[in-house]
Amino acid sequence: MAQRGANKSSVAEEIFFNDPDNLYNTDITSVSDALSNIRRQRVTKQELRDSDSESSHSLTFDDVTFHSVIGSGSGYFVAMPDATTCLTGQEFEVYNGSSNPIEIRDDGSNQLLILNSGDLVRLALEDKSTANGSWLQTTNTTTAEGIQSYSVGSPTTFTTSSTTDILITGISVTPVSGRYGLWFSADVAISANNKTAQTVIFQDGVALERTRRDAEGVGSNFNTTLSTVAEVTVDGTEVIDVRVNVSGGSLDVNGRRLLLIRLGS
Repeated sequence: MAQRGANKSSVAEEIFFNDPDNLYNTDITSVSDALSNIRRQRVTKQELRDSDSESSHSLTFDDVTFHSVIGSGSGYFVAMPDATTCLTGQEFEVYNGSSNPIEIRDDGSNQLLILNSGDLVRLALEDKSTANGSWLQTTNTTTAEGIQSYSVGSPTTFTTSSTTDILITGISVTPVSGRYGLWFSADVAISANNKTAQTVIFQDGVALERTRRDAEGVGSNFNTTLSTVAEVTVDGTEVIDVRVNVSGGSLDVNGRRLLLIRLGS
């Protein structure tokens, strides 16, 4: 007679998960995988910061899906898990209930976005072929119900001498499908006199030339503002990003922010 309760997990691991209609993730091949996935996808609140002396938290593949950051300290960041250990489509939500912006990073410490106080972000794993993975930002809003908005920015200085359009680190987002109003603004410093800096919005790798704006330095280390706006329609897979160039010398981009507000379907 088999012992009651013995080896329950090993039995679940050995039972094949039959999914003839392909309704579930292809990574799930056993009942154990399915149960584990259900447990991970259960929305459960968990406070990440217990004290302002903590500076970061790294998620793991089996973490609960909803996390609330609390406290008042600065410089805090949340790192996404090693994507190769996760399931494609696995989601994590982070709510910034603290009084300062927090940074969301991938497993390799690359910045994905800056999450302002009071904002919520949902990240879904698109590609798990590398540890950093490819994370789709599906929600980042504190506006009225039904209005989708995204706000991506960073206080860290971005410096370039590129004479061709180059991506500003961290200023990119893949919004859900719809028609959006876009606004970008940044404080910039042009190092060389009589050199021109430009900014332009890209959609799915293509420059929206109607959004290209420029500013010319009228002295060394000339400080000014670069800003632009656009109205675009995206299909839910297209990346929106902002790029800059400078005709000579170097360009410092400071205090930058890209804001998208969904205007309709």
